[in-house]
Amino acid sequence: MPNAPTGIAVGPDGRYHAAGYSFTSERQALDFLRRRTSAADPASGIRHPSLQSARRMEEEQRPAYREQPGISAPGRAVAKSSAVRWVAGSSRETVAGITFDAHLVYIGTRDQHAYPRNQSVIDPGLPVSTRDDPEGTALSWSPDYCFMTPDTRRSYLVWLAAGRPGGAAIGYVKLYFGGLERRLLLDNAKAEAPTILAELRRLIALYGDHYDFGPAARKLADVAALVAGEEPPPLKPSLSLRNGYELPLGIRIQLGERVAKGEALDANMALCWLLGSPDSWPRTPVTRCFDEFVALWQARFAAAYPTGLKVRTPKARIVYRYQSSSGFHADVTLDAVPDLSGTAAPVVRLRELMNECSDLLSPYSRFLGADAASRGTLAAAVLLPAELADGPFGRPLAAARVAVRQLVESDTLPMTNTVLAALGLPTVAAALNAAQQRQLAQRLDLLSIGFEPDRRYGAAGALRGDTPLAPFEAPRGGPVDATAPAYATARLLLDVAILAAAADSHIVPAEIDAIMVHVRNAPGLGDSERLRLTAALRVTPHDQPKLSAALKRLGTLPAAARRDVAMAATAAVLADGQVLPAEVRFLEKLFDTLELARDELYGLLHRGGESDEPVSIMPARPEAGIALPREAASGALVIDAARLDRIRSETSDVSRLLASIFVEEAPAAEPPEAPVASSRFAGLDAAHAALLDALVSAPMTRGAFDTAARTARLMPDGAIETINDWGFDRFDEPVVEDGDLLVIPAHLLTQLQQTDRP
Repeated sequence: MPNAPTGIAVGPDGRYHAAGYSFTSERQALDFLRRRTSAADPASGIRHPSLQSARRMEEEQRPAYREQPGISAPGRAVAKSSAVRWVAGSSRETVAGITFDAHLVYIGTRDQHAYPRNQSVIDPGLPVSTRDDPEGTALSWSPDYCFMTPDTRRSYLVWLAAGRPGGAAIGYVKLYFGGLERRLLLDNAKAEAPTILAELRRLIALYGDHYDFGPAARKLADVAALVAGEEPPPLKPSLSLRNGYELPLGIRIQLGERVAKGEALDANMALCWLLGSPDSWPRTPVTRCFDEFVALWQARFAAAYPTGLKVRTPKARIVYRYQSSSGFHADVTLDAVPDLSGTAAPVVRLRELMNECSDLLSPYSRFLGADAASRGTLAAAVLLPAELADGPFGRPLAAARVAVRQLVESDTLPMTNTVLAALGLPTVAAALNAAQQRQLAQRLDLLSIGFEPDRRYGAAGALRGDTPLAPFEAPRGGPVDATAPAYATARLLLDVAILAAAADSHIVPAEIDAIMVHVRNAPGLGDSERLRLTAALRVTPHDQPKLSAALKRLGTLPAAARRDVAMAATAAVLADGQVLPAEVRFLEKLFDTLELARDELYGLLHRGGESDEPVSIMPARPEAGIALPREAASGALVIDAARLDRIRSETSDVSRLLASIFVEEAPAAEPPEAPVASSRFAGLDAAHAALLDALVSAPMTRGAFDTAARTARLMPDGAIETINDWGFDRFDEPVVEDGDLLVIPAHLLTQLQQTDRP
């Protein structure tokens, strides 16, 4: 243990103890003893400034900067020691065996009682350890080279020797920064402002994201740019623009100069104003997805302010006070530049716009929050707002759009699994559940692709992996109001006409063409409705609606619409040139349901629909002709008996054929109706209600459900479809999600559990 001066003892912890106090260095202990001696003996000649005099000296040292280039030099309360020098150029210095470039640093022995203290002075006489403290664990919040430990002094010198690179503890950077700050403002080194500004920008690039350095460094850079007379670069939006409790000087100057010229603010300047305001706190979607937010902001700002944001020129001018980390400050006054820092109304409107963008980005942000690696994937891109779908962030969407458009342009209808694969969604072996159908629809909507059958717009039945789809191009997926009377009637007309055409178990193109004529001529439809109905007509023959459901919907039609449906169905039956008994029976049932007279149906069939042409009942058979009789020379009327007999014979044949088609069948004796057990779920028979009740009690594996269905003498797939059809009628969505485990969605399960038992 080295010998210590009188009155100072070195403890086992390596610290210096004097008068009951502990010190890090011997110099600190000696300074403390000298101050105690001076305070006890006024004749010693050492005086320490009181608090009042210290404040007075601080006031004297405050530089007042006005419009460039006039910058007043600050005074000094205590003359600086001649031993301390500022190294402006490149100079190799060696301290404690460490050689470094002393560019832009103070070196020498400072006056311990000078105010404000120059904390960055490198004193070659202070001890430096052979050990390092690269993490700066012994550094204080405001480092002072004089009071640093030998370990931290060594680490600081090593950092300087390495060329002041990135990765150092922020305390060492702050110590170096304090020297730049003092030289520019307190020493009034205007000529060195460009050099100091360049060094500040280099440090900001390395350490600007650190909360304890970035804001202060950007403040000094703004002042340095003003002192250097440099033309500032255009404002660029950043989350680090806010650097304190007031709008940054650089932003205030550029905004003020723009407004002074009478020019409107563009999207970037307006966003910088907002982000630099001390009372603006962006939400998580903005901070997590900043690049996407900036792109969305520009699109929304252009829509809200097509010619830019006009701001009234305020009367206030810029008066800015820079407060240093060493206790002095500098005032900047720009008499010709308006100050927008006190203008609040535009910022309020801009903040509302930022919140709108934040809300639109929320689904995308939450998805990235759960899986940050998904950025740039199709799964993430589909959650982007519509304004970003065609930009660089929507490239995965563009690739998917190409794949889906190939399916749209194909002559054949793609299966649901084919479309799912093109959209990057997992394929299914059975029916799609509600969540999968929503994902399919949402992704196609973002690609501006509509499809049929789409349950959102009147289609019936759940999609399966092998269900054919009819995709078509339409803005935002071609949404329509499925409840509008005109569209609902046209949709029902299409479904019933398809069922009529399929009554003979065979649909031909001529029947589809006849239905298309009626759909296109339906009144009250817009382009999007006709486009969707055309797609539905392509796919409905492959996925026909249920007859019972279609006939049930007919009861709500007005009289005029009922006749249109009847005419469309009849035209579909007549389109192939022949009328079969099964088709006639279907039309008779349809006319009865629509409460239309059967005589009208028979008349339509005899006239071939609306035409007076005869209906082709059977294929024509060529027959041998009959020679025409010669005219009587006398001009008397001659009756051809053979021809008359032939006409009579043909008429009898046709009458017998029509009688076999349109004969009134005697109604068969219907068996007495079996008593129906009361069901907990109104609209379901007892067997299906029992299956649904079991699912409400607990989820079932597919095997267990199949066994229960067969026990009830039901087909498993048919039972699921019947229960889901009941769910669509009651809840507008399927009740059972098919898969290895059959479950009921939680929100439906709660409602079903509350259904009273009979």
